[in-house]
Amino acid sequence: MLTNAKLLLPVERNETTPDLVAFAHAFAREYGINQFHLVHVLPINPPVSSLEPMLQATLPMSDAHVLSEESEVFLSGIAKDLHKAGLEVRQTLLFDWDVANALIRYANEMEIDLVVMGTHGRKGISRLLMGSVAEKVVREANCPVLTVRPNTHLVKPELIRQIVVPTDLSKHAKMAFKVARHLAARHGATIHLLHVVKEEGLPPFYDPYWSYNQDKEAMHSKIYPLLSKFTEEVQVPSARVDYVIRFGTPETEIADFAHQINADLIVIPTHGLTGLAHFLMGSVTEKVLRSSNIPVLTIKSFGKHLSPLLTTESYTEE
Repeated sequence: MLTNAKLLLPVERNETTPDLVAFAHAFAREYGINQFHLVHVLPINPPVSSLEPMLQATLPMSDAHVLSEESEVFLSGIAKDLHKAGLEVRQTLLFDWDVANALIRYANEMEIDLVVMGTHGRKGISRLLMGSVAEKVVREANCPVLTVRPNTHLVKPELIRQIVVPTDLSKHAKMAFKVARHLAARHGATIHLLHVVKEEGLPPFYDPYWSYNQDKEAMHSKIYPLLSKFTEEVQVPSARVDYVIRFGTPETEIADFAHQINADLIVIPTHGLTGLAHFLMGSVTEKVLRSSNIPVLTIKSFGKHLSPLLTTESYTEE
């Protein structure tokens, strides 16, 4: 069990922080993570020549001194409790009008192994104006991110029994499945490998004539071998894997299925697309973050993959 892995915990000064800290602490204890990076970002330095700060909640520079002192006291209080639990804690106060960018830079520069953070699940105009720090960190950080919605039931990490792994059967999804298998083997959990057939805009590996032959039973017979092949490509460690095929909107079906089986964790891949590619293709993963009431662990097909916490094996893309 490694003790030199690094966990980044961004915190806000609100009523949900104690629950998030407790969850992160439990996760760290379960996986032998001894080094906590406790970070709070004050968005008080908006640039002059940028429109984006107008769409974010920034704070007056005149308040910087008072806010800094209050934030240091806030961080020290959390750090003190974690120190008592025997953890090595590094507390950092950052100043940046773009909170997500500050966290991404910190995670990459400090070679963080895992980010645990809350997500507000904003939708509609609120999300448009405020953006989502968690979604941007998930998309651009070079390590896995475990997101938690506030005011939801959080199972203790050692009691994880049901893991949902959505897959689009692409090579990008393989790494998330590898990580899920290690988690399932560790906890004796069941993996529910979920593939959602989006009934519009089907990819060619289904059936180019699907629009003329919407026979769901026939689709099942086509998809099960693909799921089986996907599973066989990651044979170790041993874990129980159930195949699930649903039809509809992926992000809705994923959240509904996880709720239906009382899942403890969703492990989902993210392709890390940015800019125009992200705008055009959208992101199922980010939509799941907004709607899921259970923790969501996002894994990229590149960068760090939690291997120090799960196994001595060094993951490489096949």
